[in-house]
Amino acid sequence: MHVPPTKIAGWRLTRHAQARAAEHGFDDVELLAALERPEVSYPQTYHGEMRQVRQESRVAVVVDPVRRVVVTVLFRSPAEWQRRLAHRGAA
Repeated sequence: MHVPPTKIAGWRLTRHAQARAAEHGFDDVELLAALERPEVSYPQTYHGEMRQVRQESRVAVVVDPVRRVVVTVLFRSPAEWQRRLAHRGAA
């Protein structure tokens, strides 16, 4: 299992974000694309004040853009979550 680095292009990944990225099989290239060239970006406060969700391809990252910290990493779409859950059940 690939464990992402603690930093990518000036963004610091929390231990939680590293663990989620590894668990979901996201590589550094996917994470960097979501961080630097997201297709969609919007504010959200569920994971804390002044946070953003950035989405690219199958990846969504929750970030603190001021501190340049990646708070968590998750699948972008419900379909990806369903595939992942089905795969776990079959294993």
